Amino acid sequence: MSEQLSDEDKALGYLLTCPAWDSVYKATLAQQAQIWNRQLLDRSASRKNSYPDDFLAGAIYALKWAVEWPDQKLNKAAAELLERVASEAVEEEPLVGGSRPPLNGEGE
Repeated sequence: MSEQLSDEDKALGYLLTCPAWDSVYKATLAQQAQIWNRQLLDRSASRKNSYPDDFLAGAIYALKWAVEWPDQKLNKAAAELLERVASEAVEEEPLVGGSRPPLNGEGE
C-alpha cells in the first residue's frame, strides 16, 4: 500500500488509543458538561446573571465537539485512505495473462 495516513492522523489515532483518553479526558469533559447542563436547568436570575443560557449551551456544545471530533476526523481519514487504496487496486496490471515466450517450437 503506497498510501498511508498522515502524521497528524497517526498522532490522533495514538491519542484515541491512550488509556487517558477515555478514563481522564472524556470523563472530565462529560463531568463538566453535566455540571453546565444542571446549571442550564437552573432558571434563577442569579444563575442567569453569572452564566447566561447562551454561554452554557455553547460550552456544552463545545465539549461535545471536543470529544467527538477526533473520532470523526480519524474515521474520515481512514475512509479516504481505503478509497485511495481501492482506486489504486483497479489501476494495477493483472498478475496473470498477457504474452509469454513461445514454448517448444510454438508459433513456428
